[in-house]
Amino acid sequence: MASIKKVSVLMLAVVVALLLQGAFTADLASAHRMLIDEEKSGVLKVYYQGNIAAVRATVTLLDSQGNTLAEGPVDTEGKFYYDPKLKPALAEADDGLGHGTTYDFSQGRPDEAPVVIKALFVVSLFLFVSAYFYRQGQRKKAAP
Repeated sequence: MASIKKVSVLMLAVVVALLLQGAFTADLASAHRMLIDEEKSGVLKVYYQGNIAAVRATVTLLDSQGNTLAEGPVDTEGKFYYDPKLKPALAEADDGLGHGTTYDFSQGRPDEAPVVIKALFVVSLFLFVSAYFYRQGQRKKAAP
């Protein structure tokens, strides 16, 4: 019975180590997530995570009713220039390779939780589930 406990603890340690490794190398794994930022009025920057310009992207600016105000490709730096007199509500970018994103001018790009916080949440969830099943096993052993 003690060897089963040791194996369970070892397996738990391996899983936690793999989750932590994934958390700290997540930028490499998600390097192709596309983002849009408004650098200034009239200039949008379309890029992949890691600040890599999305040079194949096409941007479409839409008003609040969904009508197209402007459309075109980004330049070699991933920038899309438009007339600052336009008042777009939404910008959509697509690179033709399956990556796409939108930017809401009224809200901007929302902040995201850091990868470490996400990893700690996953690990704590896993530990909670493990503790629950461990406790259930202990109750079954103690039952007459």
